Amino acid sequence: MYKIVALRVDFGGTIGFGHLFRMINLSKYLLNNKFKVILISSRCNKIKFLSKKIILENKIKNFYDILNILRKHNCNTLISDISHIRNLRKKNFFLKYNIFFKKRNIKTISFDDPSQFCSSNISIIPYPCKSIKIKKLKTTQILKGIEYSIIKEDCKKKKKKKFFSKTRNILVILGGNPSEKILRNIIITISKIDHPRVITKIFIGHIKKKKFKYILKNKKKKKIFILFNKFENIQKLYSWSDFVIVGQGLSKIEAVAYKKPGFFTNNINQNGINKKLIKDFNDLNLLKFVEASEFQNHQKIAKDLKGFLTSRKKIIFNLRNFENIKFNKSLDFIRRNV
Repeated sequence: MYKIVALRVDFGGTIGFGHLFRMINLSKYLLNNKFKVILISSRCNKIKFLSKKIILENKIKNFYDILNILRKHNCNTLISDISHIRNLRKKNFFLKYNIFFKKRNIKTISFDDPSQFCSSNISIIPYPCKSIKIKKLKTTQILKGIEYSIIKEDCKKKKKKKFFSKTRNILVILGGNPSEKILRNIIITISKIDHPRVITKIFIGHIKKKKFKYILKNKKKKKIFILFNKFENIQKLYSWSDFVIVGQGLSKIEAVAYKKPGFFTNNINQNGINKKLIKDFNDLNLLKFVEASEFQNHQKIAKDLKGFLTSRKKIIFNLRNFENIKFNKSLDFIRRNV
């Protein structure tokens, strides 16, 4: 007999797509383990690469709409990934959300931000955040750490790409809503690398390509820049790359999962919690942290980039650290607790 699970997720231009990708990876795991999966999102009709086995529900304006969907499918487990800036700004939003469903005998599991008050039955915080004290209800079970991140199972099956003395493929993904200013500085920086023919693929999200027309016109001839605002297969992009420049979201976790050396930068507004998250991730010695403002010092960062692209020792050092990182610990936990 099939168990039924509902996944509630938000995504889009200002929110980003990390929440969606996490839920898609979770849905694949649940389907493979004979679960019936319902995806609840106001934008689910925009997703073109979902399994046809997933039931889509997009008519949600309030908590009662979600409850009616759960009752319609006789589902008593709700897994939510809605901890984004819009909801984090609403006072007591998550407490009201989880109490509403728990009072109606719905088990709540959530992927949460370390800055919020956690109130679901099981709260998963998939980030390295040892230095952060999580605020929670007494009855809430907390699972935190990078090992609870959900990434594609095939990441672990991928063969290691050989790194040669002249690596040249750079991938830049700062998240679903990248900063135009940071991307401009990164393009200028890469154009100044004194290194044989470099190819750079840059995800620009909602930004129009013409915004970068002037700086691309003045780049060195040996540098090739490919700008794109849509992708369906992140695996191909990481497999192609030799080096990555990523943001603070899911992209940095994926870079580690695919064992890619590189830089990560603070592409979102900084507060006390975010600074601690940067420090905790940096302490793992996986990717090098570069302050967003540092990309304005084009020559210095270009020199650092060249050092990484030409130093086999640095790349091998990073790969050894990657081997110690495990992922998807939350998958089996969710399967056993639904």
